[in-house]
Amino acid sequence: MSSSIESKLEQIEQSIREELKNKRELGSVARTFAIIGAVCLAGVVLVKAPIFLLGAAAAGTGFAVTSWMRGKCEARLDSKYQTQATLMIAQEGARKGQEPSAGMSPEAGLKTGFAQNANNNTPDPDRVEKLAETVEELRQQVEGKPAPLDKPKTLFKGFRRDK
Repeated sequence: MSSSIESKLEQIEQSIREELKNKRELGSVARTFAIIGAVCLAGVVLVKAPIFLLGAAAAGTGFAVTSWMRGKCEARLDSKYQTQATLMIAQEGARKGQEPSAGMSPEAGLKTGFAQNANNNTPDPDRVEKLAETVEELRQQVEGKPAPLDKPKTLFKGFRRDK
């Protein structure tokens, strides 16, 4: 069982790498569409040629579609990360000689089965949750934590006088 889990983990890691590569490529395509749209809008303003409106509309549509596809890619990545975490929990349980408890339904998932088994057999019931939190922390380290943004400044803040 352990070797099959390890092979599935390797497959998921490979698919995650491919998905991240696809996400980066979609990001570069979206930037290209944005640049083309900006050039076309500049052409409309500077040259006043209506044909540039068609180019700007096509670039805007391309940007919207690639952004949507990138969002779908992010959803697939989240699903793969969850599967990877579940397999890592199963691998940890297999190392200890545990199996999912027999009373669990198949749709409950491996994590719930191992958690129930861990609650029955070990003195530390939070071990599975700690492992899941560790996997989540590692995922955040790989992807990076979101940076807090500054508050936007008002446009005419310096021109107002206090009364």
